[in-house]
Amino acid sequence: LEIARMIGDVQGEGSVLGDMGSAYANLGEYNKAIELHEKALEIAGKLGNVNGEGAALNNMGTVYRNLGDYRQSISFFEKALEIARRIGDRQGEGVALGNMGSAYAHLGEYRKAIDFYVKDLEIARMIGDVRGTGTVLGNMGFAYAIIGYKEKSVKCFQEAIVIFKRLGLRNMREWIDTMAESVGI
Repeated sequence: LEIARMIGDVQGEGSVLGDMGSAYANLGEYNKAIELHEKALEIAGKLGNVNGEGAALNNMGTVYRNLGDYRQSISFFEKALEIARRIGDRQGEGVALGNMGSAYAHLGEYRKAIDFYVKDLEIARMIGDVRGTGTVLGNMGFAYAIIGYKEKSVKCFQEAIVIFKRLGLRNMREWIDTMAESVGI
């Protein structure tokens, strides 16, 4: 951050601020994370860096989701989704859709969450995001189980496990196993 500021790399400064915000969020220091993401968003806006704005909005939404303020998180994800669609950023669109699905799942609105997950899955498969495909399948499997669609749930979990096994992501396979166990599958 110091170097970016020293050489006048404003875009780099915004990028580093966003990364620092995510790091603070991972540490559970949400107020600091929000402050840094707001600065990153401000810089991206001033520079006309629309991709940066979308990323900052998604990051802000994630922090608010982690804080349990799901409605606030959804408003950030909706803004990020609008930007991604406007500029044709399919990956950003998928991220925002998946994030919205997660926020609605936390609100207990599992059918609505599934609607967003289905759209995210379509994009992940279309752009070849294999890990993203596995992640959204895991989330869908959990949501399907909660609303009583056990067969669809098992299919999603099984497909996700195959993907994560192929990618060598043991921690993600364990995540799927934990979710499946938590819903009795």
